[in-house]
Amino acid sequence: MEPVAKEMGLGTIERDMAGFPGAGRCAESGSRGRRVKRAMVKGMAVDYGKLGKRVRERREGGRMSQAKLAKAVELSTQHISNIENARTKVSLEKLVDIANVLECSIDELVCDSLEKANIVFMNEAAGLFHNFSDAQVRAMPEFLKSCTCFLGLLERQQRQKHV
Repeated sequence: MEPVAKEMGLGTIERDMAGFPGAGRCAESGSRGRRVKRAMVKGMAVDYGKLGKRVRERREGGRMSQAKLAKAVELSTQHISNIENARTKVSLEKLVDIANVLECSIDELVCDSLEKANIVFMNEAAGLFHNFSDAQVRAMPEFLKSCTCFLGLLERQQRQKHV
């Protein structure tokens, strides 16, 4: 059976995913007193907080108001605010509209919830280099090697604690 996602009510998503591990499980996250359920498939939840943050960053980076984005995607300004503050979910169709208006890919908006999103983070990191001096760019490979070594030591220490 193919996965089917259907938006109902104020963003509650029900999934018909019989046969998929983790189907039907949900996690809840609080946001200013309201709870937004996060649909989970195979144990990976959509992080609506980070999704909203990325929508806001892209919108503000393009010097676009919530009202202008809302009009372009045929949603209310309040709904855009609710998406950006993780107080509601966004349908796939509206997420596509938002990504198109913000001139980015859906991957760039939901990368925090994807298992295979390295390219998005690599591009994000590469974008940081544009503000670096030549000397800083040249120093980055050594810095990253040091960080990798340090992180490896931390991981080994954590594994030893759990053994």
